[in-house]
Amino acid sequence: MAVGSFTSRSELITNKYSGKRSARCPEPESVKGSVKGSVEGSLKKSLNSRSILNFRTSSSARVAVLVAVFCCFSISANAQESTRLEDTLNFHKVSESLFTAGQIYPLQVPDLQSQGVELVVNLAVADAERNGGESLAVIGAGISYVHIPVLWTEPTSKDLQLFFAMMDAGKGRKTLVHCFANYRASAFTFLYRVLQQDVPLEEA
Repeated sequence: MAVGSFTSRSELITNKYSGKRSARCPEPESVKGSVKGSVEGSLKKSLNSRSILNFRTSSSARVAVLVAVFCCFSISANAQESTRLEDTLNFHKVSESLFTAGQIYPLQVPDLQSQGVELVVNLAVADAERNGGESLAVIGAGISYVHIPVLWTEPTSKDLQLFFAMMDAGKGRKTLVHCFANYRASAFTFLYRVLQQDVPLEEA
């Protein structure tokens, strides 16, 4: 399906999420799981109803999303100390040539090389503390690097179009798509596989 036809029929998530960071993040794994399942379920439901990503959430759901994200940030410290790509927050092997994950760190770049990753697509916004050294480490290892800073609160159809174009250009390359917690990355990758590659919903 062409990106143009997609954008002419629907709009990407544009609602602003509001809420405050919680000082405590009880049971982060259960919160993350329920929120991620809810998001993916909403995406699939909207696709089935031909209203792709006309995504709306209640105030409570918006707060839950924010809490989950901050919980993810709080437990990602262990990933910074690991050299294994699989230890990255919410790492997921989509196929032999496609991975999605949360934030990667310079210590994990040698593992990217050893696993034959040829392209890294970063969908997180620039943040000096979280990903300030990422591009230099990845490019220095000879791996192609694309950065599309997608706002968590305001992803746009232009973001998705650019992502589709970069993924099309990188066909045949072993690719890692990531953001901070693998929510933007998994959602964009899901849409790419369904809309551009015609992968059945059950498999995407």
